[in-house]
Parts: sequence; C-alpha cells; structure tokens
Amino acid sequence: MDYQEEMKRLREELNENAYRYYVLDEPSMSDYDYDMKNRRLQQLEREHPEEITPNSPSQRVGDKLKAGFATYRHEVPLESLQDVFSAAEVEDFCRRMEDALGADVEYSLEPKVDDRYIIVNSILISLIFSYKQLKLTVSNYCL
Repeated sequence: MDYQEEMKRLREELNENAYRYYVLDEPSMSDYDYDMKNRRLQQLEREHPEEITPNSPSQRVGDKLKAGFATYRHEVPLESLQDVFSAAEVEDFCRRMEDALGADVEYSLEPKVDDRYIIVNSILISLIFSYKQLKLTVSNYCL
C-alpha cells in the first residue's frame, strides 16, 4: 500500500472511531490503538504535508457532542500529556510546563489504565466558584 492509501485508510479509521467514541460512547478500538494510528498519520503528514486534508483527525480535537450537552470555554486551558508512552516523553512534558509556567509550578500526573480489558477514562473537571459558592461544574466525560 502506498502512503496516500495508508493516509486515507488511517483518516477513515480514526474518524469512525472518534465518532463512535465521542458521540455514541462505543469506541471501536482501544485508546492505545487510536493513539498509535494517529501518531502514524501525523508522521505521514509531516513527510507529505501536501496530503493533509481538512477532515484529518490531526486538524481537530474530539468530535460532535453527544446530544444534550452544551459547550463551555475554560478560562484556563486544560493541558494534556498528549499521548505519552515513555518516561522521556513525561520529562519533555514537565520541561514544557516549566518553560510555560515557571519552575515553581505544581501539578499532578496520574497513570491512565487503558487496554482491551480495562478502560479508565481520563476525566478533566473544572469547578467554577464565585464568592465561595460553586457556580458551575464542567467535565469532558459523559455517561
């Protein structure tokens, strides 16, 4: 298979899984498999930028919202490790955070368990307070 066919196949697989994951809450592959395919697509796009298409998963985050949920823009961006698979990548993330936020920054890192048998979703939560009263709770997770 040539690189154009591989890119087309990867875009189709990743887009289908994103729809199943974000809209139907029924992913068709593990997060690890998705991440590996997405990395391969990004590698091919770096090698062949003329082949990047607007429908490529590398050109957007997530998919349509599941019915009944509203959008919310966080005041402070929620940072992510961006699919880290090694200690060196964790160290690189820590360096980027220190460069962006200063050496005194404090944060917590927790492992994400994800394989074909156990899936624990990463859940990001913002709690919005006003005058010591909880006003809004926002999450990236839906049941």
